[in-house]
Amino acid sequence: MKSITPFGLLAIIALLLSACGRLSMEVPTLEATRSMPPDTPTAKEYPVPVNIASQMLRQQLGVGPGGIVVKSVEKVDWPDACLGVQQMGVLCAQVVTPGYRIVLEANDGLYEFHTDIDGRNIRLGSAPQTDTTGTLLVWQSNGTPCETATFSLASLSFGECAGALVTVPARMTDHESRLSELTGLYASFTAETPAGNLTFNGFGSLVPTVA
Repeated sequence: MKSITPFGLLAIIALLLSACGRLSMEVPTLEATRSMPPDTPTAKEYPVPVNIASQMLRQQLGVGPGGIVVKSVEKVDWPDACLGVQQMGVLCAQVVTPGYRIVLEANDGLYEFHTDIDGRNIRLGSAPQTDTTGTLLVWQSNGTPCETATFSLASLSFGECAGALVTVPARMTDHESRLSELTGLYASFTAETPAGNLTFNGFGSLVPTVA
């Protein structure tokens, strides 16, 4: 049996990082948000965190202006500093945190965001269920908070481990052709790397050994 080559493993990691690099998991700054056009004619009537969450989701999904609809905004006192959203490996300070529960609609799906009062801390509370059919590559970070990404030929889903995931089509990341090539070359394997843990579901003849 042939073992997976260092180049092959690096190619898979490079695919992962380049695809995720096209999508921002960071919250836009307040200064950047002020210069962004509102998603709806009435967006300026909403608290600042609504516009920040809308712009973040619009960027992640690759939808144009008007592609995000604000369904509801509710002022909430969250029970902890994590805004009621549990994170793997993270201890949440048990302090009441004022903020908002924001529900946005995009691509016929609902996304619930939890924010603090000024929008500096925004967490995805729920999202449309991710279809894991045809999953070929799963990545999980080694850091805290834990982040994950799941690739298929049709889409990429990413977010915090054990949390809600945002799913975007492959046309947003341009990973379909490269992933198809790699899955045809390598057999299934798992690997622990400095970039995180990988689970790869391939159909090729190159089989990794323990070494």
